[in-house]
Amino acid sequence: MNVTGATQSAKKRRQRIAGIGRSAVALQVTRQHLRLVILGCRASKSLLARYKSLKAGQSKAANARRPCA
Repeated sequence: MNVTGATQSAKKRRQRIAGIGRSAVALQVTRQHLRLVILGCRASKSLLARYKSLKAGQSKAANARRPCA
């Protein structure tokens, strides 16, 4: 059965961004504002730079905790 409806359409429209809630809290902005900046719907060069810096720092920390195989 092919079902179309609001929930199916919403799933297609929204892009999921991993860890956006924690990042928004760390950057002291709302999750929605951060999401719009990341997707390019809203312009904020400073917030985007801070977000990229935060993500780069998280990647380095995750790699440091990973044991060598």
